[in-house]
Amino acid sequence: MTHNTINQAMTGHVLIAGSSGTGKSYFAGGLFELLHKQKTPYVILDTKSQNHLGIWIGKNRLKGLQLFRIFPDTNHTIEEYKKLLKKTPFLLCIPAGETDFDHLINEYKKILKAVQNLRQPRHVILEEAHHYCTSPQKAIPEMEWIAREGRGYKIWLWAITQRIQSFPKDVWSNCMWTYAFHMRIPQDIKYLSALIPNFETLNQDLQKYDVLLYSHLHEFTPPYVTIRAGEIKRRTQHLG
Repeated sequence: MTHNTINQAMTGHVLIAGSSGTGKSYFAGGLFELLHKQKTPYVILDTKSQNHLGIWIGKNRLKGLQLFRIFPDTNHTIEEYKKLLKKTPFLLCIPAGETDFDHLINEYKKILKAVQNLRQPRHVILEEAHHYCTSPQKAIPEMEWIAREGRGYKIWLWAITQRIQSFPKDVWSNCMWTYAFHMRIPQDIKYLSALIPNFETLNQDLQKYDVLLYSHLHEFTPPYVTIRAGEIKRRTQHLG
């Protein structure tokens, strides 16, 4: 993707919110391509085996990207994950086999703790980020630390979720950018309107696969821009 406004939003905490089928995964893949082009270290913690696998396979795969599978018997220590992150600047983590979801999230929590302990610049991308929240008001400590303290170490949280009402506002308030796809549920619209002025009106203008980019720091005027579906293009495969 080459949209100038997107290039501005590559640094900082980010929330990507949209219902299932709105184009979040396709769009996120384009953002990953930009991160890779900038040689920015990142780790993607995916909850599905093929959601973002397209960036790792095919002729346009992201060169140097390493795949790490979480198996049912995977039980690494935080120190082992620190070593993995040190030697692997571009990392995609996915579940494998019949990996239990709770076990997957537990391993991902250890990866988050390893990122915290290393205190090295890195983008941390959480798919289905609501699973890292103990309630709609509270995120797990590892996620909260990145949201509150990560800025000082250039550790940036990118949270992707389809359950916006389960994403804590105190974490969201630390985000610098929000990508919001068209919302259909009135409660979701109301939730987003709490931090994005005029979102109800802006939402009505969003067509299928369009996305609204909102700057919480008002980096441009007005503090939002609509990116149309036709402007969202990526080179890697989309399997999700």
